[in-house]
Amino acid sequence: MDKKQTKIYILFFVFLLSVVCFSYAKFIIFKDYYIKIEVPCNPDIENCFVSECKEDDDCKELNYYKLIKKKAYSFPSCSQDSLDCSYAECNKDVCEEIFCNESIVPEGEHCNK
Repeated sequence: MDKKQTKIYILFFVFLLSVVCFSYAKFIIFKDYYIKIEVPCNPDIENCFVSECKEDDDCKELNYYKLIKKKAYSFPSCSQDSLDCSYAECNKDVCEEIFCNESIVPEGEHCNK
């Protein structure tokens, strides 16, 4: 191998290592990505998504929900067994509430208004 080829390999591995380190820091350390979750919605005052029961489901009523889009770092550190975790609280400066709109309705669902 000549010197030019060695420099190219070194630059490639430095670039690859920097991309891996940057991604690790962004997603694992800083949790700088968005998460969308379904939360209960009041159909009387909000435009909610409506999820109907399938024939094989065991539910008796419609499910009204809205979406909340938050950065992962703004979620509290709760265990999965905890029922009192306040993940669904939304401050306007930290997260975004997504209400039903005919252009974003998933297949098999509809809006309540």
